Amino acid sequence: MQRKNKERSRSWNSNQLVLIGLIVLLGSVWLMGRDASVQTLRYGEFKQLLAAPDLQFRNVRVGRNEIRGELTTRDRASGLERADGDDPNRPQELVRTIYWRTPRLGIERDEGLQSLLDARLGADYQGEEEDSALKSIVSIFVWISVMVLVLIA
Repeated sequence: MQRKNKERSRSWNSNQLVLIGLIVLLGSVWLMGRDASVQTLRYGEFKQLLAAPDLQFRNVRVGRNEIRGELTTRDRASGLERADGDDPNRPQELVRTIYWRTPRLGIERDEGLQSLLDARLGADYQGEEEDSALKSIVSIFVWISVMVLVLIA
């Protein structure tokens, strides 16, 4: 009778280790796959920002599922510390760069988007590159590993 209890406890310990390994694997995949500093804009907000003349867009990439890039704002501000040699009569500017993304799901076929991007950005945007074969293989390997660990546990 005691032997069965020992086998059960060993089985439970190995299942606990597999479960802990699965949690660590999923957590690391989640952490590596997210961009914490990226602000998500709704599609309508993105189109309104494109119309604003005082914003500067950089590194804009248009993909099948999303549009992403950098947005630089320059705001005049009072009360900022001046660097040595700055003209005291010139207004100070507060410059901020925001990394953003806009999902395109459901509106992939917006006919006016390309003409709007051409008018506002000219040649300063590009289509997103396809995923590499290595990234696809790693994704499939991680998925299979998770399924195996779930079946074992």
